[in-house]
Order: sequence, then structure tokens, then C-alpha cells
Amino acid sequence: DEKVLQCKKCQMFVHHQCRKVSPEVVACDIELINYEIFGKKLEEVLEFEINCYPDVELKMPLIIAKSVEFLTAKGLTAVGIFRVPGSVAILSEYEQLFNTGKALELDFHQKSPIVDPSTVASLLKKFLRDLPEPLFTTEKEDSFKDLMNIENIDERCEEYLKLIDTLPVPNQMIVKQLLCFLMLVSNNSDINLMCTHNLTIVFGKMGGVHA
Repeated sequence: DEKVLQCKKCQMFVHHQCRKVSPEVVACDIELINYEIFGKKLEEVLEFEINCYPDVELKMPLIIAKSVEFLTAKGLTAVGIFRVPGSVAILSEYEQLFNTGKALELDFHQKSPIVDPSTVASLLKKFLRDLPEPLFTTEKEDSFKDLMNIENIDERCEEYLKLIDTLPVPNQMIVKQLLCFLMLVSNNSDINLMCTHNLTIVFGKMGGVHA
């Protein structure tokens, strides 16, 4: 049984099969939950994953780290990346792994059959799209939009970076990693057809700012 359990008292997460072998869990008041990382706040996802993977130092949700790493290696030249949908069946399989705290050993590079970059891109896009609050946060959204009035591009970028550094730490790290990654995607737009404009259409609403 791959369901995730949560204690009503201490809020600790544990896999169903661990309940029988963990005395502290047996002593707690456990209830069965269908945990979904999709649609949860970033801090809630991180709390869930830290409990699932206590020996791993997580600075951002595992789904983002693994997806960006794989797409940087295998997806930069994939035509229409982030616009071409991936396999619904395989996407569902990956979602289940992340929702049940089973994704630590997931290696997109070693999966058989060979993983389609579009499926991993769809996974990342779904997670970001389902966030209840944009990465730039509702509080800072207007501040980011105001920076678009700065005509000098270098000055505007400098102010963007300063404002990014005022976001919560997980948001900062995710935004910076995504920006670096999307720059690489854009640099290969002659092959993947995903220029800056196309990427903005896909990711603008997720961040909360329309560039």
C-alpha cells in the first residue's frame, strides 16, 4: 500500500507500510490521507518531502529539481518543448511517485522506455500551473509589473534580480533556476522553436508577471 499517512497530533507524514514497524507512529493517532503535491503551497510540499526524505537536503521541491536537470540534459533541442503535450499515462505514473513520496530514486535518464522530454516538461508545467500562489507571490506581483516601465534593459534586469532576492528562499531558488534553464531553452530556439515570446506565453501566468 503506497498511501501516505499523517498523524492528527504531530502532523508527521509516514508511508502506510511503515506504520507497523515504527513504535512512535503506532502510538500516534494516524489517519489515511490522499496527499497531492499538486495544488499545494511550496512550503507545504517541502514539508511533506522533508518528512519523506529526511536524509536529503531539499532546497526546492524534488519535482522541480529532477525535471529541470533532465530537461537541461535531454530537452533543450526538443521541438515545441512545453507546448507539445506528453503521454497522459506516463505523466500520471510520475505524479503518483511524487504524491506518495516515492520519487527520490526516480531517474528520468534510466527509465525504460526512453522518457520523452515533452512528458517531463508537462509534469513540470502542471506542478507550476497548479501552485495556489504564483512564484513571484501575490504580495510582490505589482512590484514586478512596475519594473517593466524601466526602459533601460540592463537597469530593469538589475532591479528584477534585486526584487527576486526579496522573495521567500524557496521561491528565489526556483525562479533563478527556471530563469537560467529557460535562457538555455531560448538559446536553442532555432531548433526547438521556443523563442522568448513563446516561453513567456507558457510561463508568464505561472510566475504571476507578464514579461
